Amino acid sequence: MNPEILKRIASSSRFEVKAFEGAVILQGRILSPSEAESAGLLTYLLASQITTKEDLQRMQAIQKRAETIEEATEENIDDILSEAKKLGFSPDALSAFHEQQNRVICQVVRAGSTDNGETFTKLRFVSAEEQQNPDQSVLWVGLLSNKDRNSILETAMSGHKEASKRIAGFCQG
Repeated sequence: MNPEILKRIASSSRFEVKAFEGAVILQGRILSPSEAESAGLLTYLLASQITTKEDLQRMQAIQKRAETIEEATEENIDDILSEAKKLGFSPDALSAFHEQQNRVICQVVRAGSTDNGETFTKLRFVSAEEQQNPDQSVLWVGLLSNKDRNSILETAMSGHKEASKRIAGFCQG
């Protein structure tokens, strides 16, 4: 076996995304096809319980609105929740959806860099604010912006497709 090919294959299971307005580069692993399928299926099942085609369009508009909010206040959170209630979202389904996303983020992020990727230190996200300990590189997942969350989730869930393409190139070349 050629160890260099194996190292290149192994490295294709990793990703990097900028977070916290570019102050930190997060390093993580992509989800395996079965993990991505499972996470995607749960998202689909949760969405299908609470939406119609029109609701999906309205939900996208609500999401865009939520992503443009600079600072969460009780008033704008209440406005978004009010809009979501009009769509028939059950608080339990919405909570389950976000919990699933949080689990994926906590599962895939492995390290962080604050020096533009020169060095990476082990970093872990946790689901409860009380578990946060910055001195031990443990952060609460709730600190991530919607933009950062979406970037991590999208990269982790779709990364296996890109990795497969790269691996095929390694094995042929």
